[in-house]
Amino acid sequence: MNRADPPPPAGPSPAAAAGFAAHGLGFDRVSMSRDGQRVLSDISLTVGRGEMVVIVGASGSGKSTLLRLAAGLETPDAGRIVIDGAVVNDTPAAARDVAMVFQDFALYPHMTVFQNMALPLLMRRLSWLERLPVVGALVPGRAARLGEVRAEVDAAAGRLGLTPLLRRFPGQLSGGQRQRTALGRALVRQPRVFLMDEPLSSLDAGLRHQLRREIVDLQRQLGATCLYVTHDQTEAMTMGDRVAVMADGRLVQVGPPEAIYQDPEHIAVLEVIGAPKANLFRGADLVGDLRGGGGPGPGVWIGIRPEHVSPDGPDAPEGPRLGVRRLKREYDGREVVNLGQTRVGGLPVSWIEREGAAGTGAAGDEVDLVLPAARLWRFAADGGRVRP
Repeated sequence: MNRADPPPPAGPSPAAAAGFAAHGLGFDRVSMSRDGQRVLSDISLTVGRGEMVVIVGASGSGKSTLLRLAAGLETPDAGRIVIDGAVVNDTPAAARDVAMVFQDFALYPHMTVFQNMALPLLMRRLSWLERLPVVGALVPGRAARLGEVRAEVDAAAGRLGLTPLLRRFPGQLSGGQRQRTALGRALVRQPRVFLMDEPLSSLDAGLRHQLRREIVDLQRQLGATCLYVTHDQTEAMTMGDRVAVMADGRLVQVGPPEAIYQDPEHIAVLEVIGAPKANLFRGADLVGDLRGGGGPGPGVWIGIRPEHVSPDGPDAPEGPRLGVRRLKREYDGREVVNLGQTRVGGLPVSWIEREGAAGTGAAGDEVDLVLPAARLWRFAADGGRVRP
Protein backbone atom coordinates (compact mmCIF):
# COMPACT_ATOMS: atom_id res chain seq x y z
CA MET A 1 0.00 0.00 0.00
CA ASN A 2 1.36 3.38 -0.95
CA ARG A 3 0.32 6.26 1.23
CA ALA A 4 0.99 9.87 0.47
CA ASP A 5 3.62 11.50 2.66
CA PRO A 6 2.03 13.71 5.32
CA PRO A 7 2.25 17.46 4.76
CA PRO A 8 4.95 19.32 6.68
CA PRO A 9 3.68 20.28 10.13
CA ALA A 10 2.58 23.85 10.66
CA GLY A 11 3.74 25.89 13.63
CA PRO A 12 1.84 25.96 16.90
CA SER A 13 -1.73 27.17 16.61
CA PRO A 14 -2.48 30.62 18.00
CA ALA A 15 -4.91 29.21 20.59
CA ALA A 16 -3.89 30.21 24.09
CA ALA A 17 -2.88 27.56 26.58
CA ALA A 18 -6.05 28.44 28.46
CA GLY A 19 -7.92 26.70 25.66
CA PHE A 20 -6.64 23.45 27.10
CA ALA A 21 -7.62 24.30 30.66
CA ALA A 22 -10.61 21.97 30.57
CA HIS A 23 -8.31 19.10 29.67
CA GLY A 24 -5.82 17.28 31.83
CA LEU A 25 -3.43 16.78 28.92
CA GLY A 26 -3.15 18.34 25.49
CA PHE A 27 -0.90 18.04 22.44
CA ASP A 28 -1.07 21.08 20.16
CA ARG A 29 0.37 20.37 16.68
CA VAL A 30 3.30 18.39 18.06
CA SER A 31 5.98 17.11 15.67
CA MET A 32 9.26 15.35 16.31
CA SER A 33 12.16 13.88 14.34
CA ARG A 34 14.84 11.47 15.48
CA ASP A 35 18.10 10.85 13.59
CA GLY A 36 16.74 12.78 10.63
CA GLN A 37 13.57 10.68 10.44
CA ARG A 38 10.11 12.08 11.13
CA VAL A 39 8.63 10.23 14.13
CA LEU A 40 5.54 12.35 14.83
CA SER A 41 3.73 14.67 12.43
CA ASP A 42 1.42 17.48 13.56
CA ILE A 43 -0.26 15.66 16.44
CA SER A 44 -3.21 17.42 18.09
CA LEU A 45 -5.00 15.52 20.84
CA THR A 46 -6.67 16.34 24.15
CA VAL A 47 -7.38 14.07 27.12
CA GLY A 48 -10.14 15.48 29.30
CA ARG A 49 -9.91 15.52 33.05
CA GLY A 50 -11.10 12.15 34.30
CA GLU A 51 -10.99 10.66 30.80
CA MET A 52 -9.11 7.60 29.57
CA VAL A 53 -7.83 7.88 26.01
CA VAL A 54 -6.19 4.77 24.56
CA ILE A 55 -3.67 5.10 21.75
CA VAL A 56 -3.44 2.05 19.51
CA GLY A 57 -1.23 1.38 16.53
CA ALA A 58 1.30 -0.97 15.03
CA SER A 59 4.90 -1.07 16.22
CA GLY A 60 6.73 2.04 15.06
CA SER A 61 3.59 4.14 14.69
CA GLY A 62 4.82 6.67 17.28
CA LYS A 63 2.45 5.91 20.15
CA SER A 64 5.11 5.34 22.84
CA THR A 65 7.04 8.39 21.66
CA LEU A 66 3.95 10.51 22.26
CA LEU A 67 3.74 9.14 25.79
CA ARG A 68 7.40 9.92 26.43
CA LEU A 69 6.85 13.49 25.25
CA ALA A 70 4.03 13.89 27.75
CA ALA A 71 6.28 12.54 30.50
CA GLY A 72 9.08 14.94 29.63
CA LEU A 73 11.49 12.17 28.63
CA GLU A 74 11.79 13.59 25.10
CA THR A 75 11.35 17.05 23.59
CA PRO A 76 9.25 17.93 20.52
CA ASP A 77 10.66 19.84 17.56
CA ALA A 78 7.46 21.85 17.17
CA GLY A 79 4.14 22.31 18.93
CA ARG A 80 3.13 22.46 22.57
CA ILE A 81 2.41 20.00 25.35
CA VAL A 82 -0.12 21.33 27.85
CA ILE A 83 -1.03 19.95 31.29
CA ASP A 84 -3.94 21.52 33.15
CA GLY A 85 -3.72 24.67 31.03
CA ALA A 86 0.04 25.20 31.40
CA VAL A 87 2.57 24.69 28.60
CA VAL A 88 5.17 22.23 29.89
CA ASN A 89 7.59 21.92 26.95
CA ASP A 90 10.42 23.32 29.07
CA THR A 91 9.27 21.78 32.36
CA PRO A 92 11.55 18.95 33.60
CA ALA A 93 10.02 15.50 33.85
CA ALA A 94 10.21 15.49 37.65
CA ALA A 95 8.19 18.71 37.87
CA ARG A 96 5.33 17.71 35.53
CA ASP A 97 3.39 15.76 38.16
CA VAL A 98 2.70 12.77 35.92
CA ALA A 99 3.10 9.09 36.78
CA MET A 100 4.12 6.36 34.35
CA VAL A 101 3.36 2.64 34.46
CA PHE A 102 5.62 0.56 32.24
CA GLN A 103 5.39 -2.80 30.52
CA ASP A 104 8.26 -4.25 32.58
CA PHE A 105 6.89 -3.08 35.97
CA ALA A 106 10.19 -1.27 36.83
CA LEU A 107 10.10 -2.36 40.49
CA TYR A 108 13.13 -2.28 42.77
CA PRO A 109 13.88 -5.95 43.53
CA HIS A 110 15.54 -5.24 46.90
CA MET A 111 12.50 -3.34 48.21
CA THR A 112 9.26 -4.78 49.54
CA VAL A 113 5.90 -3.99 48.00
CA PHE A 114 5.37 -1.36 50.68
CA GLN A 115 8.78 0.22 50.07
CA ASN A 116 8.25 0.30 46.30
CA MET A 117 4.88 1.99 46.72
CA ALA A 118 6.09 4.41 49.40
CA LEU A 119 9.24 5.53 47.57
CA PRO A 120 7.72 8.38 45.48
CA LEU A 121 6.01 9.78 48.58
CA LEU A 122 9.18 9.59 50.67
CA MET A 123 11.17 11.35 47.95
CA ARG A 124 8.54 14.09 47.78
CA ARG A 125 7.73 14.50 51.48
CA LEU A 126 11.11 14.02 53.20
CA SER A 127 14.26 16.08 52.85
CA TRP A 128 17.55 14.36 52.09
CA LEU A 129 18.43 14.68 55.76
CA GLU A 130 15.19 13.04 56.88
CA ARG A 131 15.84 10.11 54.55
CA LEU A 132 19.10 9.24 56.34
CA PRO A 133 18.56 6.08 58.44
CA VAL A 134 19.86 7.35 61.81
CA VAL A 135 20.18 11.12 61.64
CA GLY A 136 16.82 11.47 59.93
CA ALA A 137 15.02 10.10 62.98
CA LEU A 138 16.11 13.17 64.94
CA VAL A 139 14.41 15.66 62.59
CA PRO A 140 11.22 17.10 64.15
CA GLY A 141 8.01 16.10 62.39
CA ARG A 142 9.55 13.18 60.52
CA ALA A 143 7.51 10.57 62.38
CA ALA A 144 4.25 12.34 61.54
CA ARG A 145 5.15 12.53 57.85
CA LEU A 146 6.08 8.85 57.83
CA GLY A 147 2.70 8.07 59.38
CA GLU A 148 0.95 9.95 56.59
CA VAL A 149 2.92 8.01 53.98
CA ARG A 150 2.02 4.69 55.60
CA ALA A 151 -1.67 5.61 55.71
CA GLU A 152 -1.70 6.57 52.02
CA VAL A 153 0.16 3.41 50.95
CA ASP A 154 -2.19 1.27 53.05
CA ALA A 155 -5.20 2.91 51.38
CA ALA A 156 -3.83 2.31 47.87
CA ALA A 157 -2.87 -1.27 48.74
CA GLY A 158 -6.39 -1.90 49.97
CA ARG A 159 -7.87 -0.69 46.68
CA LEU A 160 -5.58 -2.98 44.71
CA GLY A 161 -5.81 -6.07 46.94
CA LEU A 162 -2.15 -5.79 47.96
CA THR A 163 -2.54 -5.49 51.74
CA PRO A 164 -1.47 -9.12 52.47
CA LEU A 165 1.57 -8.69 50.18
CA LEU A 166 3.12 -5.48 51.54
CA ARG A 167 6.05 -7.30 53.19
CA ARG A 168 6.91 -9.37 50.12
CA PHE A 169 9.61 -8.63 47.56
CA PRO A 170 8.89 -8.45 43.79
CA GLY A 171 10.58 -11.82 43.25
CA GLN A 172 7.94 -13.41 45.50
CA LEU A 173 5.01 -12.03 43.48
CA SER A 174 3.09 -13.24 40.45
CA GLY A 175 3.04 -11.15 37.29
CA GLY A 176 -0.36 -9.73 38.15
CA GLN A 177 0.74 -8.84 41.68
CA ARG A 178 3.85 -7.07 40.36
CA GLN A 179 1.74 -5.07 37.93
CA ARG A 180 -0.65 -4.10 40.73
CA THR A 181 2.35 -2.93 42.74
CA ALA A 182 3.49 -0.77 39.83
CA LEU A 183 -0.02 0.67 39.57
CA GLY A 184 -0.05 1.29 43.32
CA ARG A 185 3.23 3.17 43.17
CA ALA A 186 1.75 5.47 40.54
CA LEU A 187 -1.55 5.74 42.41
CA VAL A 188 -0.13 6.98 45.72
CA ARG A 189 1.42 9.97 43.99
CA GLN A 190 -2.03 11.25 43.03
CA PRO A 191 -0.58 12.79 39.85
CA ARG A 192 -2.36 15.12 37.48
CA VAL A 193 -1.97 12.61 34.62
CA PHE A 194 -1.40 8.84 34.48
CA LEU A 195 0.65 7.59 31.52
CA MET A 196 0.54 3.84 30.84
CA ASP A 197 2.84 2.24 28.29
CA GLU A 198 1.53 -1.25 27.40
CA PRO A 199 1.37 -2.23 31.09
CA LEU A 200 -0.36 -5.58 30.45
CA SER A 201 1.48 -6.90 27.41
CA SER A 202 3.77 -9.25 29.36
CA LEU A 203 0.90 -10.97 31.20
CA ASP A 204 -1.09 -14.02 30.14
CA ALA A 205 -4.54 -13.64 28.60
CA GLY A 206 -6.49 -14.35 31.79
CA LEU A 207 -4.57 -11.80 33.84
CA ARG A 208 -4.83 -9.20 31.08
CA HIS A 209 -8.61 -9.58 31.06
CA GLN A 210 -8.81 -9.25 34.85
CA LEU A 211 -6.46 -6.27 35.11
CA ARG A 212 -8.16 -4.45 32.22
CA ARG A 213 -11.33 -4.33 34.28
CA GLU A 214 -9.47 -3.39 37.46
CA ILE A 215 -7.60 -0.51 35.81
CA VAL A 216 -10.78 0.89 34.28
CA ASP A 217 -12.70 0.57 37.55
CA LEU A 218 -9.88 2.25 39.48
CA GLN A 219 -9.52 5.06 36.93
CA ARG A 220 -13.23 5.79 37.09
CA GLN A 221 -13.33 5.69 40.91
CA LEU A 222 -10.48 8.18 41.09
CA GLY A 223 -11.64 10.35 38.19
CA ALA A 224 -8.06 10.09 36.93
CA THR A 225 -6.82 11.56 33.65
CA CYS A 226 -5.13 8.71 31.78
CA LEU A 227 -3.33 8.27 28.47
CA TYR A 228 -2.88 4.56 27.77
CA VAL A 229 -0.76 3.09 24.97
CA THR A 230 -1.27 -0.40 23.55
CA HIS A 231 -0.93 -2.46 20.39
CA ASP A 232 -3.80 -4.69 21.56
CA GLN A 233 -7.08 -3.76 19.88
CA THR A 234 -9.09 -5.50 22.61
CA GLU A 235 -7.56 -3.27 25.27
CA ALA A 236 -8.20 -0.22 23.13
CA MET A 237 -11.85 -1.02 22.45
CA THR A 238 -12.78 -2.16 25.97
CA MET A 239 -10.85 0.37 28.08
CA GLY A 240 -10.92 3.70 26.31
CA ASP A 241 -13.54 6.42 26.63
CA ARG A 242 -12.02 7.38 23.30
CA VAL A 243 -9.58 5.57 21.04
CA ALA A 244 -6.82 7.29 19.07
CA VAL A 245 -5.42 5.30 16.13
CA MET A 246 -1.87 6.10 15.03
CA ALA A 247 -0.07 5.14 11.84
CA ASP A 248 3.27 6.35 10.48
CA GLY A 249 3.61 9.03 13.16
CA ARG A 250 0.17 10.53 12.50
CA LEU A 251 -3.18 10.41 14.25
CA VAL A 252 -5.55 9.00 11.63
CA GLN A 253 -8.73 8.87 13.74
CA VAL A 254 -9.87 9.72 17.27
CA GLY A 255 -13.30 8.88 18.64
CA PRO A 256 -15.46 6.58 20.77
CA PRO A 257 -14.72 2.86 20.26
CA GLU A 258 -18.03 2.34 18.43
CA ALA A 259 -17.24 5.06 15.87
CA ILE A 260 -13.71 3.76 15.34
CA TYR A 261 -15.05 0.29 14.57
CA GLN A 262 -18.14 1.15 12.58
CA ASP A 263 -17.02 4.24 10.67
CA PRO A 264 -13.25 4.14 9.98
CA GLU A 265 -11.74 7.32 8.55
CA HIS A 266 -8.49 5.73 7.33
CA ILE A 267 -7.40 2.41 5.95
CA ALA A 268 -4.92 2.04 8.83
CA VAL A 269 -7.87 1.68 11.24
CA LEU A 270 -8.82 -1.58 9.49
CA GLU A 271 -5.27 -2.83 9.94
CA VAL A 272 -5.32 -2.56 13.75
CA ILE A 273 -9.01 -2.74 14.77
CA GLY A 274 -11.07 -5.87 14.23
CA ALA A 275 -10.64 -9.62 14.74
CA PRO A 276 -10.59 -11.25 12.31
CA LYS A 277 -9.21 -8.38 10.28
CA ALA A 278 -11.34 -6.65 7.69
CA ASN A 279 -11.17 -7.74 4.07
CA LEU A 280 -9.15 -5.19 2.14
CA PHE A 281 -8.82 -5.22 -1.63
CA ARG A 282 -7.28 -2.98 -4.23
CA GLY A 283 -10.23 -2.08 -6.41
CA ALA A 284 -8.44 -2.71 -9.70
CA ASP A 285 -7.54 -6.25 -8.55
CA LEU A 286 -11.11 -7.07 -7.57
CA VAL A 287 -12.92 -5.93 -10.71
CA GLY A 288 -12.56 -9.27 -12.51
CA ASP A 289 -14.21 -11.12 -9.63
CA LEU A 290 -17.20 -8.86 -9.03
CA ARG A 291 -20.65 -9.26 -10.50
CA GLY A 292 -23.44 -6.73 -10.16
CA GLY A 293 -23.30 -3.03 -9.28
CA GLY A 294 -21.37 -1.15 -6.68
CA GLY A 295 -17.86 -2.17 -7.64
CA PRO A 296 -14.94 0.10 -6.84
CA GLY A 297 -13.10 2.13 -9.44
CA PRO A 298 -9.43 1.59 -10.32
CA GLY A 299 -6.90 2.90 -7.83
CA VAL A 300 -9.38 2.79 -4.92
CA TRP A 301 -9.13 0.46 -1.95
CA ILE A 302 -12.29 -1.30 -0.78
CA GLY A 303 -12.80 -2.70 2.72
CA ILE A 304 -15.51 -4.69 4.46
CA ARG A 305 -15.55 -6.55 7.77
CA PRO A 306 -16.02 -10.36 7.64
CA GLU A 307 -19.21 -10.21 9.70
CA HIS A 308 -20.79 -7.92 7.08
CA VAL A 309 -20.18 -10.28 4.15
CA SER A 310 -23.42 -12.13 3.33
CA PRO A 311 -24.13 -15.44 1.51
CA ASP A 312 -25.90 -14.89 -1.81
CA GLY A 313 -29.58 -15.79 -1.98
CA PRO A 314 -33.10 -14.44 -2.52
CA ASP A 315 -32.95 -12.30 0.63
CA ALA A 316 -29.38 -11.08 0.14
CA PRO A 317 -28.81 -7.31 0.38
CA GLU A 318 -27.93 -5.07 -2.54
CA GLY A 319 -24.29 -5.08 -3.53
CA PRO A 320 -21.69 -6.68 -5.78
CA ARG A 321 -21.47 -10.50 -5.88
CA LEU A 322 -18.25 -12.36 -5.35
CA GLY A 323 -17.48 -15.99 -6.15
CA VAL A 324 -15.01 -17.64 -3.76
CA ARG A 325 -13.58 -21.05 -2.94
CA ARG A 326 -13.54 -21.94 0.74
CA LEU A 327 -10.08 -22.93 1.97
CA LYS A 328 -10.54 -23.27 5.72
CA ARG A 329 -13.14 -23.11 8.49
CA GLU A 330 -12.37 -22.13 12.09
CA TYR A 331 -15.14 -22.85 14.63
CA ASP A 332 -14.85 -21.32 18.11
CA GLY A 333 -18.15 -22.44 19.64
CA ARG A 334 -20.03 -19.27 18.72
CA GLU A 335 -19.31 -18.73 15.05
CA VAL A 336 -17.37 -20.01 12.08
CA VAL A 337 -14.69 -17.88 10.49
CA ASN A 338 -14.25 -18.93 6.86
CA LEU A 339 -11.09 -18.26 4.92
CA GLY A 340 -11.18 -18.44 1.14
CA GLN A 341 -9.99 -16.87 -2.09
CA THR A 342 -11.73 -15.37 -5.08
CA ARG A 343 -12.23 -17.71 -8.04
CA VAL A 344 -10.70 -15.43 -10.65
CA GLY A 345 -8.01 -13.35 -9.00
CA GLY A 346 -7.19 -15.62 -6.08
CA LEU A 347 -7.57 -12.76 -3.56
CA PRO A 348 -7.93 -13.75 0.12
CA VAL A 349 -11.41 -13.34 1.62
CA SER A 350 -12.81 -14.05 5.08
CA TRP A 351 -16.44 -14.18 6.16
CA ILE A 352 -18.34 -15.25 9.26
CA GLU A 353 -21.22 -17.68 9.66
CA ARG A 354 -23.15 -17.74 12.92
CA GLU A 355 -26.37 -19.58 13.79
CA GLY A 356 -26.24 -23.29 12.96
CA ALA A 357 -22.87 -22.86 11.26
CA ALA A 358 -20.96 -25.53 13.15
CA GLY A 359 -21.69 -28.29 10.66
CA THR A 360 -22.13 -26.37 7.40
CA GLY A 361 -19.77 -26.19 4.49
CA ALA A 362 -16.34 -27.71 3.98
CA ALA A 363 -12.97 -26.80 2.56
CA GLY A 364 -13.06 -26.75 -1.23
CA ASP A 365 -16.69 -25.59 -1.49
CA GLU A 366 -17.58 -22.98 -4.09
CA VAL A 367 -19.51 -20.17 -2.38
CA ASP A 368 -21.27 -17.08 -3.73
CA LEU A 369 -21.05 -14.08 -1.43
CA VAL A 370 -22.53 -10.58 -1.42
CA LEU A 371 -20.63 -7.47 -0.37
CA PRO A 372 -23.53 -5.29 0.90
CA ALA A 373 -23.22 -1.86 -0.66
CA ALA A 374 -24.18 -0.19 2.63
CA ARG A 375 -21.29 -1.92 4.39
CA LEU A 376 -18.53 -1.21 1.87
CA TRP A 377 -15.87 1.35 2.70
CA ARG A 378 -13.78 2.97 -0.02
CA PHE A 379 -10.36 4.52 0.55
CA ALA A 380 -8.13 6.66 -1.64
CA ALA A 381 -4.60 5.69 -2.59
CA ASP A 382 -3.25 7.68 0.38
CA GLY A 383 -5.43 5.67 2.80
CA GLY A 384 -8.04 8.36 3.51
CA ARG A 385 -11.73 7.47 3.44
CA VAL A 386 -13.62 8.29 0.24
CA ARG A 387 -17.26 9.06 0.97
CA PRO A 388 -20.07 9.28 -1.59
